[in-house]
Amino acid sequence: MTGRQRTREEDLAVLYLRNRSISQSDPAITELAEATGRSEASIWMRKGNFDALDPSVPEAGLGRVAEVTRKVWAEYQHDPQRILSEARAAYRSLLVINQVRLERILDA
Repeated sequence: MTGRQRTREEDLAVLYLRNRSISQSDPAITELAEATGRSEASIWMRKGNFDALDPSVPEAGLGRVAEVTRKVWAEYQHDPQRILSEARAAYRSLLVINQVRLERILDA
């Protein structure tokens, strides 16, 4: 799905995956893409947006970063433990919501 604004919850979920040091082929990318209705490439590009904001990542190539992503990153820089806890909860919440949606479709 294109054209939808990024949400804070989605960015938090991507930040959670980024901090797990996942690879592009990690099944968690697919799970989050399905849960959010985004493409796997979109999820991976968001990870790249966080990389672009991280001064410890050399040559991060993505320069156009959404404001919501910048805000999440700033919160993470200020209080990483709190934001990672919130990020983990956001990731789990998105997966649960998607599971409920799938069950409703299958039960219909």
